[in-house]
Amino acid sequence: MNETIKNILNRKSINIFQDKPIAKEDLDLLLKAAMAAPTGSDLRPWRFIVVTDKKMLIKISEALKSTEKIKGNSAAILICGDSSKSERFWTFDCSLAAENIMIAAQSIGIGSHWISIRPNKERTDNIKEIFNFPDSIKPLCAIALGYSDQDTVPKDKFDYANVHWEKW
Repeated sequence: MNETIKNILNRKSINIFQDKPIAKEDLDLLLKAAMAAPTGSDLRPWRFIVVTDKKMLIKISEALKSTEKIKGNSAAILICGDSSKSERFWTFDCSLAAENIMIAAQSIGIGSHWISIRPNKERTDNIKEIFNFPDSIKPLCAIALGYSDQDTVPKDKFDYANVHWEKW
C-alpha cells in the first residue's frame, strides 16, 4: 500500500496532545498542502489564521464553548472563506483545504482534530469578534494540531452497504 493511502486510512481525530511546539516549517508545509486543494473556478477563497500562542488558544477554546481540544494543543489553524472571492464555493474549497491539512499532518507525525465553527451562529460570532473579521470573511472550522499523547487506533469506516454500482 502506498504512503498516501496509508496516511488517509491511519488518520484519526486526536483529543489529547503533548505539550510540544510544532516547528514553523511544519506549519508552513501544512498551509502549502491546504492551498494545493481543489478550488472551484480556481478562485482560492480560503484564508488561514495560524495560532500558536497558548493564551490565544485558550481564548479560542472558550469562544467555541463545548470543546477542550484546542486548549492543550500546540497550534490551531482557523480556516475561513472569503465570500467576496466565492460566495458559492467557499465552504467546499475550505473543507477540501482542511482535509489536506489533516492528511498532511498525519504524514509528518502531527495529530489533528476538526472543530466546526460553521454553521453554529454563536461560535461564528465569537470567532468573528476575537479576530475582528471583515464582513466577507466567514469562519468554517478550526483544526487543532499537536503531537498525540494518546494511544488510539484508527476506525475502519469502510462499509460496503454504502456503495452502489451503476444504479441505486
